[in-house]
Amino acid sequence: MGEHELTDVSVVIVSYRTPELLRACLERLAQDPARHPREILVVDNASGDTSVQVANAVPGVRVLALSRNLGFAGGVNQGIAAARGAYVFIMNPDVETHPGALDLLADFLDAHPETGIAGPKLLNTDGSLQYSCRRHYTLKTILLRRTPLGRLFPNASSLRWHLMMDYDHAAPHVVDWVAGAAMMARRDAILDVGLMEERYFLYFEDVDWCTRMQARGWQVHYVPEAVMVHHWQRASLGFGLAARRHLRSGLRFYERWGALFYVLRQSRDTLERVLLFLADVAAFAAAFFSAYLARRELAFVLQKPHWSLSFYTGFLAASILVFAAAFHREGLYRNLKEGDWVDVAFRVGKAASLAALVLMAATFILEMHGYSRFIVFGSWPFVVVFTFLVRRGLHAAFTRAHRERWNLQRMALLGDGPLLDHLEVVLRDHPEHGWDPVRIRRRLYGTEGAPFSGLIRQLAAERVSVVVVSPESLGLADETLVAEIMPLRRAGFGVRLASPFLASLPPQTRVETVADVAWLSLDRPALRPGSPAKRAFDVVAAGIGLLVGALPALGLILARKLSGRAALEPKQSWRGPGGQISSGQPLAAGGWLRAFPFLPAVLRGELSLVGLRPLKPGEEAPGGQAWQGVREQYRPGLVGPWTVSGVLSPSEEMLQELRYLESWSPELDLKLLLRAALTRGKHPGSGSSTGVPLPSGAAEPRRAL
Repeated sequence: MGEHELTDVSVVIVSYRTPELLRACLERLAQDPARHPREILVVDNASGDTSVQVANAVPGVRVLALSRNLGFAGGVNQGIAAARGAYVFIMNPDVETHPGALDLLADFLDAHPETGIAGPKLLNTDGSLQYSCRRHYTLKTILLRRTPLGRLFPNASSLRWHLMMDYDHAAPHVVDWVAGAAMMARRDAILDVGLMEERYFLYFEDVDWCTRMQARGWQVHYVPEAVMVHHWQRASLGFGLAARRHLRSGLRFYERWGALFYVLRQSRDTLERVLLFLADVAAFAAAFFSAYLARRELAFVLQKPHWSLSFYTGFLAASILVFAAAFHREGLYRNLKEGDWVDVAFRVGKAASLAALVLMAATFILEMHGYSRFIVFGSWPFVVVFTFLVRRGLHAAFTRAHRERWNLQRMALLGDGPLLDHLEVVLRDHPEHGWDPVRIRRRLYGTEGAPFSGLIRQLAAERVSVVVVSPESLGLADETLVAEIMPLRRAGFGVRLASPFLASLPPQTRVETVADVAWLSLDRPALRPGSPAKRAFDVVAAGIGLLVGALPALGLILARKLSGRAALEPKQSWRGPGGQISSGQPLAAGGWLRAFPFLPAVLRGELSLVGLRPLKPGEEAPGGQAWQGVREQYRPGLVGPWTVSGVLSPSEEMLQELRYLESWSPELDLKLLLRAALTRGKHPGSGSSTGVPLPSGAAEPRRAL
């Protein structure tokens, strides 16, 4: 937003395919003598007609011609960003101002610093009153306004209450909301509350904005002394596009602000786990029935008789409980939004295998000779496939809902500073994480000893579920931090502490307590120099890779020779002076054939197949500042956690590698190999994959897979 000292009032007109109404609107503004200096901005929402020419023809009017239709809220936000006024008057082009109306609104805001938005009195073209200030919608008012019931009961009390017909519209009044067709907003309130919410393409963006103003402590006033004419038409009657947009926006508003939805979102994680468990139960049952049908089809080659399905009722119930317990043990009900499908597939396979073994053992230990062990163990592959597909489907559904900004939990970011600035941008740009950030920079209401005491009511009004506190930016002392944030927890809000120090800790850090002393425990990394398990995995995996890849590689070489083309050669030299693997251009992600020539070097111990390789005695560590510390004991490997991440900055790649060292296991290496195989043919980028210059003789064959 521009410097507001340049003018008092900025008039922002959002236009879309209404050139004649826009011309009349601008003519009225030009005829209105202004006591408060003003500027006029026309935001054309990609009308594709003569609206831009009409606006450019009026002297002193600034035009913002958008390349696409951003909706009303998007157009308003573009205008506010370009505006320079202490007050911003937002209006439709179908509004005509009476002389002095804008000055009266500015005077009112000058006299009432607690007011964030002021709305004028709107008249219909015949001079009758237009009910432009309202109370909040209820289910009854929605039915009466959007269905034929309104014609049957035009004088219903709930409808009159919503339209504020009990108010004479003659004196200023605090209201729930005013129509976005004409409203003046205070810049300080906009800076505090934020811009209009663009998730509403059309309708309810004004209701949402006014609701947010009130939740943050700003008042919304109706100012009847300021009079304007609104050429209003009920475009959302019936079941056309406008009506559907109105309904969708109404659902968005209540999903965001409704008390019932708020309560449900407070327990969102629990509800999602229950949903996942019920879906798993269905998958377990489907797997059992699939195995039962397979057993029935193979009955002619099996010795035992085929029993009816009712015979297995009790065993089916017990099987479901065993599988569910195994899935719970593997943590498969902790987070529905996991996107690391290789890891999920591994855990599903481990849990299903454990449950199948337990059930199979039970049939022997309990001498359950009547049950078909074919069905018992045959359920295992179906469980793996069905439950994995359940998780993929639910994850896709929830991710799509989040990306469309449904079912987002509101997260309040308290404080200032670059860390919270970054978090706000990430959460706002990536709604698939499931959070709707609310920034609160100023210290509200609280006392020095209890800085959050006055926030609780406001946070509940803003439908916040989780609060992120940055102790550094709020100036909270370590010894009083816990006591000061406890009221937030007792009030039912989740609390997260955000700190650059915490972000720099290794991923396996945990809090331990000895007597009355608490500390952060940073154990040794799981992967340390000289690890025999790491070396054993590399040798076994590389040996299998050579055996599996030998035939297609030889076939490709033979085919190239028969066709007269050169044999497959990597882009960099394999051996430099002294017999070491030399560095060169990184390999493109080209699949296992690209990696195949490296496997002998892995067997010889010159290169790690997955992740970082501990240095051998006498080897020199790669240079560069980013390699200092624990990383100076390792060399980069063939693939690793960076393989599917694209081009990373040095700090990002080093963080991934340190996490790899902290949590290394043979299972992790196997997962990384599978992830690399699944990204075959994708080129994540070029340049040094380590993010630092490599000295002569350092291996640099990353991203080979």
